Amino acid sequence: MRNKKLYLHSVEQLLIGKRKDRKTFLNNLRQDIDEYLLSTPDASCADLEKEFGTPVELLYEYASAQDERELTKSINIKRISAGFLSFILAAVISGSIL
Repeated sequence: MRNKKLYLHSVEQLLIGKRKDRKTFLNNLRQDIDEYLLSTPDASCADLEKEFGTPVELLYEYASAQDERELTKSINIKRISAGFLSFILAAVISGSIL
């Protein structure tokens, strides 16, 4: 069970796009993993990666099924958010030094 959570968490961290699409993809993957675990209850994360693919491979699978415009928009929003947070952090550090 712990291996399933770790595997799903690592996949979830990579997914971008609409929340609804991410949740649908993860729910489908979770169901597939649950079915697999019925026959192989002691499967490790490596076993799950062999059966379903690495998190990066799943990202490619997910992204190829999504609308290109939506993915581009999500990437741009994440990039802008990261830049803004970096700027705020730098300003706070600079302010505390002075």
